[in-house]
Amino acid sequence: MKLIKKSALAVIKDNRLLLVRAKGSSYFLMPGGKPKEGESAVEALNREIMEELSCTIDSSSIAYLGNFEDLTADGKARVSIDLYTGALAGEPKPSSEIEELKWMSAKDAVNPFLTPVVKRQIMPFLVGRKMLS
Repeated sequence: MKLIKKSALAVIKDNRLLLVRAKGSSYFLMPGGKPKEGESAVEALNREIMEELSCTIDSSSIAYLGNFEDLTADGKARVSIDLYTGALAGEPKPSSEIEELKWMSAKDAVNPFLTPVVKRQIMPFLVGRKMLS
C-alpha cells in the first residue's frame, strides 16, 4: 500500500483544533502538506501554511508532537504525518486548494467527515496530552 508523507500543524485556540477542507473533498484534515525534494518538514510546513491559510507560523512556537499514521480518507493508501504544534501569525483564511476552515473540539471527533488519522490518532493524542478537551 502506498505511503504518503506529510507535515501538519496542530493549531489550537479556545480549546478547538483548526482543520481544513480542500476543494472537491468532504473531509476535514490537518493543515499542511508534502515536503518537496530537499525540503525539511518545518520548511514544508511553513510553505504549506502560507499557501493554504495565507498566514505564517510564529517560529518560536513550533514544537514537534510526533508521527501519526493511518489510512487516507479514501482508504487506498496510508498517510504518515509529522505533527507539529505552533501559533499562527495572522488570521487564517482559506487559500489555494483550501475551501473551508473549521475549528473543532474533542466532542467533534465523532464527525464522519474527519480523516481517519485525525479521528483515530491525532485528536485522541491531543486529548490525552490535555491539549484539547
